[in-house]
Amino acid sequence: MTELIAALLVWIGTSTPYDTARLDRPEIRFAADICAEVGLELRCRIGGYYDHHTQTVVLRRSWDAASRVDRGLLLHELVHHAQAAAGALDFDSPLDRCRGEMEAFALMARWLAENGERARLDVRKATREACAAHFAAGRAE
Repeated sequence: MTELIAALLVWIGTSTPYDTARLDRPEIRFAADICAEVGLELRCRIGGYYDHHTQTVVLRRSWDAASRVDRGLLLHELVHHAQAAAGALDFDSPLDRCRGEMEAFALMARWLAENGERARLDVRKATREACAAHFAAGRAE
């Protein structure tokens, strides 16, 4: 996992203005029910979550490092880690957090395409769903 995180952070660093070279690695945790754990609505369908307060990435327990889509999900959460470290957005503002979601989904889609994943990610739809979950929770995390 350490090597995968390092490789994804290098990709983020070369693909964005974020300086990931000196970025501390986030803690990684796995959860059976991420939505319940982070206080989002029960019907939410997320596979990962970044807690900017604790610098922790929470992934669903079934996350699989062999899956390109799951590696793309980790990349998405690492983008949030880089955004937080750079002070690129106010994570306590749902609107600002939504801008961060759009960037993370766009980068995830680009990484997946560059790595041969044929499944198309609808960035707008994914962003809308993520933002709806954040606003329904009444917080921007």
